[in-house]
Amino acid sequence: MEGPEKLLFGLKDTDSEFTTTLQEALRIFEKNVVGPGAYTQEYQAYNYILDGSAKKAIRSLFLIQPLPTLKVIYFFLFFFLVTFAAY
Repeated sequence: MEGPEKLLFGLKDTDSEFTTTLQEALRIFEKNVVGPGAYTQEYQAYNYILDGSAKKAIRSLFLIQPLPTLKVIYFFLFFFLVTFAAY
C-alpha cells in the first residue's frame, strides 16, 4: 500500500458539513416529491383506460349483432365520452 493511510472518522450530527449536506438532500427530496402527485392529477382523466372500462365498452360495442351502423357507433362514443368525461 503506497501513500498515506486513509482513515474513516466518526461523524457527528452536529458537524456543520453533515447538517448542510443533510438539509440540501432534504430540500431536493421535497422538491422531487411534488412531481409524481402532479402527474397523477394530470392523467386522472385517463383512468378509465387503465382500469379496463374503455376496453369493456369497446368489446360490448363490437358484440352487438348485427354489426352496428356508423350512427349507432357515433351515439355509443358520444355516450361513452359524456359518461367518462367527469373522471
